[in-house]
Amino acid sequence: MKSGTPSRTSEGTTAVRAREMGRPPADRICHDPYAEFFLGPFYQALRKYQLLGKSYGWLREWLCPGLRGGILARARYIDERLATSLRDGIEQLCKKMRFHGVNRSMEVSEMFRFVHAKHL
Repeated sequence: MKSGTPSRTSEGTTAVRAREMGRPPADRICHDPYAEFFLGPFYQALRKYQLLGKSYGWLREWLCPGLRGGILARARYIDERLATSLRDGIEQLCKKMRFHGVNRSMEVSEMFRFVHAKHL
């Protein structure tokens, strides 16, 4: 990954969510209206030239069966869990990630705080 640019993995995941927004609302597995705004030139071209985009999507699915569905299912699961937690009154969300280096591993936590409407 080059400095100042997104990884191919994150951009590919975003492209899958952006493509999902082209489906009828009742058929969508996840809802991410902002995904298309985070696409780089390659994925923007795939969206612009639909035949090329469909061919690329077919090739990715052929090379990695279930990849698209797994990405969408994960996004849906996270969205539903977060929505449920917000309805139940969660005030803090901690996302833990593990990074394993050659000589050591370290744990990093990202903390998100939510302000409820009743506190505004």
